[in-house]
Amino acid sequence: MHKKIARNMKALNMKRFDLVYGTGGQLLSQREATIRNFGERVIPRVKELLGGE
Repeated sequence: MHKKIARNMKALNMKRFDLVYGTGGQLLSQREATIRNFGERVIPRVKELLGGE
């Protein structure tokens, strides 16, 4: 996922990415884990691929 986000951000000259998230019947603990994973693992990898932008 991080590679796709970084690739699209570069292609579209984006400086910002907003997470739009649907719950889809997940439990609160599952939603929290998903958002935490995105913030702790995906976002840092995207920043790394973009050269710390």
